[in-house]
Amino acid sequence: MVGTVAKWVALSVTSGAAMVSFMSDSDSIGLFGWIASEGLSLSDYAVRSIRLTPRGDTAFAIGDSIHLAATVTDKRGSTLFGASVTWRSLDPAVAVVDSSGVTVVRGPGKTGIVAEVREYSDTSWVVASQRLAGVKIDVDSTFSIPEQESRPIFAMAVDARRHEILGLRPRWTSSDHSVLTIDSLGTATGITPGRAVVTASLEGVSSQATIRVVPAAEQIALVGGEQHAAAGRRLDRPVEVRVWSRGGTPLERATIRFYPLFGSGTVEHEEVMTDGTGVARTRWTLGPTPGRQAVRVSVDGADSTLMVYAEADPHPNNIEITSLHDDLAARFGTALADTLTIEVTDSLGRILPDLPVTWSTRDGGTIDPIDRRTDSLGQARARWTLGGHAGQQHADVSVGNPRTIPPHVIDALAEPGRVSRAEIVSGKGQHGTVGKGLSKAIVVRALDEHDNPVPGVEVTVEARHGSVLEAVLASDVKGQVAIPWTLGRRSGRQELAIRVAGVKAPLVAVATAEPRSAGNIEFVKPPTAGTAGKPLARRVVVLVTDAYGNPVADKQVRFSGPAGIVNPQRAMTGDDGRASTMWILGNKTGRSWLQATVSGATLKVVMKIDVN
Repeated sequence: MVGTVAKWVALSVTSGAAMVSFMSDSDSIGLFGWIASEGLSLSDYAVRSIRLTPRGDTAFAIGDSIHLAATVTDKRGSTLFGASVTWRSLDPAVAVVDSSGVTVVRGPGKTGIVAEVREYSDTSWVVASQRLAGVKIDVDSTFSIPEQESRPIFAMAVDARRHEILGLRPRWTSSDHSVLTIDSLGTATGITPGRAVVTASLEGVSSQATIRVVPAAEQIALVGGEQHAAAGRRLDRPVEVRVWSRGGTPLERATIRFYPLFGSGTVEHEEVMTDGTGVARTRWTLGPTPGRQAVRVSVDGADSTLMVYAEADPHPNNIEITSLHDDLAARFGTALADTLTIEVTDSLGRILPDLPVTWSTRDGGTIDPIDRRTDSLGQARARWTLGGHAGQQHADVSVGNPRTIPPHVIDALAEPGRVSRAEIVSGKGQHGTVGKGLSKAIVVRALDEHDNPVPGVEVTVEARHGSVLEAVLASDVKGQVAIPWTLGRRSGRQELAIRVAGVKAPLVAVATAEPRSAGNIEFVKPPTAGTAGKPLARRVVVLVTDAYGNPVADKQVRFSGPAGIVNPQRAMTGDDGRASTMWILGNKTGRSWLQATVSGATLKVVMKIDVN
């Protein structure tokens, strides 16, 4: 026993002396300085192996943590303490790791967690595979839907930590379809006022929410037409409005508010409740100023308001109408160079704004009103195109109530003259389907120098895209030709050139050709091989086209396969007719496939791939 103790003491003294000697020699040759300059400790320098435990693990919820331990040993296999271990994740989107080896899952997939000391490293593989734990409906207790209105209700499959599991869609049901319906996408539609319970279920788990359908005011309308009375007088009939619900029935006990605008007099009751027929009424006394007056009407629960107007008529003996132009003249069938302008005042010369003005002609031609009411200066304007004959022509201007105030007459001299031109009357700017005729013909009109229609004019048609039935036509008695146009087979802008005899510049009709319905789907440069458990190097792309090869936009494509993860499972085609997804291959090697199907059509295509 004593001999054994003596041997251990001697060994300890010898080892200590050796260590002191080594440290002294290391200091003398500058080894400590080199280790320090490299950011290493003595333990780091002695490392010859590192091993992680566990070698692999699986998490079933986003946010789960896995504790990894790193064992660092020297060349003799002895465990070293104090070594500077560096941790990193090969895919931080799947999991991240801190400086102590605690790994937290961030998303589904597989990643390696690497621990390193100098050039020595080891990897532990972490698989994140979310497991369904429940269904979460994103509504609160106050959620309601107005009748005849649709709103989305969002539900998601969640794991044990309430994180969404992508790619799983719950099935929706409603407890009472007469109150509320809900489709497979979770869009709820209120039918009639009441309550219904919606249920989102998936693989044996479900969640419920109570949805309230509330009545809503949809429309407020004036009962009867607009009224008029002398300025300052009460209207003969009450102002009546009716409120309709979205269900199409009169809305009872809705609060209606009547607000006369400034200068528009007063109402007997500013706030009225609708009766059993949805009607509310009040009496209106107009303000003292002639012109249009208004009451704004609103109803609780509706965004829009109704403006009710009434005309305050001026007294016939207290109105003067004056034309501001003399010696008006132009070539017959053409517009006057000067704009017709009248000024309206009372007998004392005070301007009268906002009075209704009506323009008319006695000798053909047209008058296009610029102002249908007098402006703030008491003026109103119009453009007068004379009739198709020379001589004196007359226009009438009525202000206020035409039954009580006689019209003012304006004269103009129509002079002879002519010009030539052509125009596209209708049919331009249409949208149609490739290879099919437009719904409306392109109508071209030939006009003389006075804008009179010219019959018998030769019209030559050149279809720059598509085709026409006749290349040469003649204008009819109205000076018009109708050109049926069949569009070409390529989608996009298409043109039709039209030359009218006697007119230098051709007319160009433009139409937009839309593709036909989806007729084909194909994979674009599909990969042929991939690595098991790994995503493909690039996105899988499909192209949806019509029968003529034109890309078809806004088509939903569903991706499905026997193994692996496809994200997204559904994608919409863009303007180029393409949709894409990412495919993480399954863990089994061999032959696998991915199918793409166009929703609402019988189009599908299968891509086969070798999994290595």
